[in-house]
Amino acid sequence: MLINSALNGAVSKLDLQILDFVTLLLNRVVDVCVEVKIPESAHPHLHCHSISRAISQNVKHVQCVDGYMLGLQPNESGQLLLVRALHSWLVTNDNTIIDPYPVGYVTPCPVLAGKGKYAAFGCVMYQSNKDVTKKILTPKMLRETWYLSRVIKTVMS
Repeated sequence: MLINSALNGAVSKLDLQILDFVTLLLNRVVDVCVEVKIPESAHPHLHCHSISRAISQNVKHVQCVDGYMLGLQPNESGQLLLVRALHSWLVTNDNTIIDPYPVGYVTPCPVLAGKGKYAAFGCVMYQSNKDVTKKILTPKMLRETWYLSRVIKTVMS
């Protein structure tokens, strides 16, 4: 795996192994859904909240965290405003953030949020907040989590 040299020493080997595993797992989950030919009407609407929870229920050394993803948005005069989005992600035992479904990106791979020298562009953008958990824990989200967890268990067996 190629890694930004600025992250050398800021990310453990175990965290990189977890990132690799989660990447392979998510790609395999997509493959299984395509192979099984799940009808469009049966597809759950996937969200970061259910994806992160389902992974944390099936993968060692990670837990799901809810909170806000921070970003910048220009206003009409060009000034940058701090904005936030409800979000869920994974945190490893070494307190490294692995984001399986990052806000604002289309990527087939999870993102490992940098620590150390460039934390302002990585892990600092993730702010945990227990009030978010209260907002997102709906029956629909829990059904999505259950469904994804079953697919993950199938892939891992």
